[in-house]
Amino acid sequence: MPMTSEEILKQVNAHREKQSALQQEWEVLRNNAREECLRLIEVFDFTASELQLGKDGHSIKIKSPNAGEPKFQNPDGPETWTGRGKRPKWYIAAQEAGFTDEEMLIKKPEAPAAE
Repeated sequence: MPMTSEEILKQVNAHREKQSALQQEWEVLRNNAREECLRLIEVFDFTASELQLGKDGHSIKIKSPNAGEPKFQNPDGPETWTGRGKRPKWYIAAQEAGFTDEEMLIKKPEAPAAE
């Protein structure tokens, strides 16, 4: 038997109430975590740079000093990848499009022949 519009509206309202309660719970949890972070910052006298915070509180991306030289290049763009760590989206897309590792390898210039 199909639901009546009144039953559907009751379910929609119940869902909205649950969603609102979850959002409020999340905000309380987030605020508590923020307060604890601020307390620890004060206790340990952390600086923004020690916490890797940049302008406006955004995190700073720290480049790994030993990332290595790029090994693969996107066949459709300038992006490169060292072959270490998580595979970039362009690399996965290129493989799905049929490109092989061999085709994406960055060719190193050949050394001049010895005479």
